[in-house]
Amino acid sequence: MPRTSPWRSKYSQTGNADASFSAYSLVLREQGKVILIDEHLYRPIDQAAAVLKNSQKQESARQFLKFLLGTKGREILQRDGYVFP
Repeated sequence: MPRTSPWRSKYSQTGNADASFSAYSLVLREQGKVILIDEHLYRPIDQAAAVLKNSQKQESARQFLKFLLGTKGREILQRDGYVFP
């Protein structure tokens, strides 16, 4: 079974696997049955964003992070299955 989520999902979609385990954000709009795992049964994956010190486009990166953490960006992330503490 492939290690990356998109490939695992494709195996299930094509019938080459009976089931796959993947991040909800990758499958919430896919065909087939999606079963959510109870949040009390696992530790959430902490994700982070950063502007790299050596980036050639630091200002653009800062603007993107500002958008991402603002109202519209958070709405998009939540719509795509991300949960904020």
